[in-house]
Amino acid sequence: WKGKGKSDDSVRRLEDAYAAWRTAPFEATFRDLLGKVEERHDAELTRRNVFDFTSLLVKARDLLRDHPEFRQQVQERLGALLVDEFQDTNRLQLELVLLLAEKREGGPRDLSPDADLVASLPLEPAFLCAVGDRKQSIYEFRGADVSVFKVLADKIEAEGGMRGFLQNNYRSLPGVLSFFNRAFAGLLVAMEETPRPFEVVYVPETDDLSPTRPDLAEGPVVERLTLPEADTAPELREYEADAVARRLRVMLAPGAPPAVMAEDKKGLRPARGGDVAMLFRPFTHLEEYRQALIRHGVPHRVLRGRGFYGAQEVRDLASLLALLADADDALAFAAVLRSPLVGLSAESLFRL
Repeated sequence: WKGKGKSDDSVRRLEDAYAAWRTAPFEATFRDLLGKVEERHDAELTRRNVFDFTSLLVKARDLLRDHPEFRQQVQERLGALLVDEFQDTNRLQLELVLLLAEKREGGPRDLSPDADLVASLPLEPAFLCAVGDRKQSIYEFRGADVSVFKVLADKIEAEGGMRGFLQNNYRSLPGVLSFFNRAFAGLLVAMEETPRPFEVVYVPETDDLSPTRPDLAEGPVVERLTLPEADTAPELREYEADAVARRLRVMLAPGAPPAVMAEDKKGLRPARGGDVAMLFRPFTHLEEYRQALIRHGVPHRVLRGRGFYGAQEVRDLASLLALLADADDALAFAAVLRSPLVGLSAESLFRL
């Protein structure tokens, strides 16, 4: 138990074992409940004669796996296969890719439903190219599994393929890349000596990006705003909103030093309002930041301030769906008539 790493790991494993022991009596009941939910879900899809997204993937995988002749027909239509953003795929999508990229020599293989497709299907040479960046995997919430990218990469290399690293950056200034290369190297580190499959570890030799744009910045390209100590999250947000608004007021003031690349790409110019964007993950606390901008006299616009489902085009489609579901919904009917789907003017709608 000597050494911090081993001690922390032992404690974590003990906590996992205790949690497993406490939940063991409920496992059979929970599994039974999940089975009933799956049965009801499948029955409802059958009743409506529809597939959801997962069903489409499962049916496509099963069709290709269980019918070799059909799989061969699909494969013959493809001359090459390029899959982008592979870090956001899951095991099911990996199996689809393997079925399509199966080695042609010898014909399609007979596969059982429980076959390990990674081990059972050799790859067609010079056919498959997968592109992605494990550091950009952000779709775990909808089932993406970043570990499958490594599974495919290892398989490609084991069968004579190669792994290349795209390290030239054509977008960012050298100072920005220098900052983030160092920041990610300190943040994306393994929690244990042997990283777990889902862990993304930063390897400077392959993950560092090299700039291709000239270094025109005369000052810092990344600034860190220091905030006062706060006792609560709302208080911290208040300090942050005020600090950002004060910094923008100075940055956008007349006579401010050049800070933005000019349109001719040959120098810098002072920042303008249109150069600045404040990005929020949720819009829950948007108003606090907006009020800070108002207090400091920073002109601004809120774009889609109510989120994706508050965007007008999304609300128009929601009104159409509501009308299809209930033909007597007068409000939805009016919204559809006023929307670009029909295009009535406000005056025409009023007369109707």
